[in-house]
Amino acid sequence: MVHLARKPEAPEFTVRMKWVHIHIEGIVQGVGFRPFVYKLANWLNIKGWVCNGVDGVKIEAGGSPEQIEMFKYLLTDDAPQNQKSRTFI
Repeated sequence: MVHLARKPEAPEFTVRMKWVHIHIEGIVQGVGFRPFVYKLANWLNIKGWVCNGVDGVKIEAGGSPEQIEMFKYLLTDDAPQNQKSRTFI
């Protein structure tokens, strides 16, 4: 499990760019989910945006295939504990 507060060195990745749209439904407001996504993306050097919508959180993320896979994994594995959601990628 990655703890972003410790600021470990981010893994090195190649430069091939891949973009994904991620839609997360459920209890994601008021639990620090968007700041978590921002910090995770920043740590992995992911480009894109995150915003709240009426039907959940929407994320556009771009990076190398390795960065995107790590980002998707950590979105579900390392998310705030009080967040309850379903992820659609």
